[in-house]
Amino acid sequence: MEPELFFSTLKHRIKKEWILCFCSAIGFGIAAHIYKFLNFLPNWDSLLNLYSSQNKIDLGRCFLSVGCLFGSYYDLPWINGMLSLLYLALSAVCISILFDVKKTLPLILIGGMVTTFPTVTSTMSYLYLADGFFLSMLCMCIAAALIARVPGFKGRLCILFPASLLCAFSLGIYQAYLAFYLTLAVIYLLWKLLFSKNSIKELFCLALRFAVSIFIGLLLYLLLFQLILTFSSQKLSEYLYISNTYSLKMLRPLTSAKYVVLDFFHYFFDFSNGVNLFLLLNVFLFLLLTLLFLEAFHRQKLWDPQNRVRLLLSLLCIVCVPFAAYALYFTNFSLRAHNLMVMGLCLVYLLPALFYESMPADSRFFPCLKRWAILLLSFLTLYNFILLANISYQKLEIAYEKSFGTVIRLADRIEQLPEAAACDKIAVFG
Repeated sequence: MEPELFFSTLKHRIKKEWILCFCSAIGFGIAAHIYKFLNFLPNWDSLLNLYSSQNKIDLGRCFLSVGCLFGSYYDLPWINGMLSLLYLALSAVCISILFDVKKTLPLILIGGMVTTFPTVTSTMSYLYLADGFFLSMLCMCIAAALIARVPGFKGRLCILFPASLLCAFSLGIYQAYLAFYLTLAVIYLLWKLLFSKNSIKELFCLALRFAVSIFIGLLLYLLLFQLILTFSSQKLSEYLYISNTYSLKMLRPLTSAKYVVLDFFHYFFDFSNGVNLFLLLNVFLFLLLTLLFLEAFHRQKLWDPQNRVRLLLSLLCIVCVPFAAYALYFTNFSLRAHNLMVMGLCLVYLLPALFYESMPADSRFFPCLKRWAILLLSFLTLYNFILLANISYQKLEIAYEKSFGTVIRLADRIEQLPEAAACDKIAVFG
């Protein structure tokens, strides 16, 4: 096929909803992260990774070097940043396809939330590997969309292995996106329970496909990882007790469950440092979600005795969201989540947009009020995420400049000493 014909055919296959979501993700992403893309703002790890092949087999990231290959192994803020944004935008499109989002405002909100969520900002601080990490996230989003959207029994059966391969590749880049995949699956099942006419049996089969895909993906990942570890003659790192994680010595289900509940509520409602816009918006988010869920239960008549199983399964999915988002705790209870590991929580902020999509057209006062509440809260949250990103990057710049200034002063004082010419090493105490 000629290139012109190929691109012409592709143009007709790309839906306007995908383009809108993609453009929203790019636009909000640039607003949040262009400060980082146009400046060199290193953190404590960056100076050791100005050039690195990201061969992190000892950390279980056996495919990270492949994931970072497309942006070169140099720390290039603009290239790595735009690649990261591309992967995030495509992930947002996959999420919109998964939930079959058609309305304009939910599409815009999904694109914005995915690219501005604080976990994205934290990952951008490690920009030398951000493109690899977000490629990992994109693989999980594609796998989930394939599992859920491919029609027909034969098609679903055939798609299991490709989806599992994507999961395995993603886990080999960054294992934390296991939790993202599980959270995405749980919220999608919740959505089908609330707003689809699928039977419980059909939804059970859907849940089984998600479970089988990630199970096969985990097995493939562990098998390939062990082979690579053996042939490379490397040993697992003791960093964060990773060696114990893979030997399953850190399994403490009850302790892990306690930390999940504590850290989930701490993320959204940590008032220890006073009240701020982030916390207030989270309070309003959970109040609004409570009202929206109750209204959805009533609209779908889940209170009726014949729908009791559907109601119980919906409540179970809601309860499972924190446990899915912090699933890594159950592999190693000492892995108290770094902000890089909680991308699954982004999906909680997408729930209002998904409710907006599912609301039937109604011009009466209260339905309109709900839509305006969702819209106002979501855009305020987006604005706050953009603020947090820019504040974080400014702090990175100030910290780097202060550290650089201190080193210059030290070098100046050392060079004034008569022994300076013979000095080749410096010991720092304190």
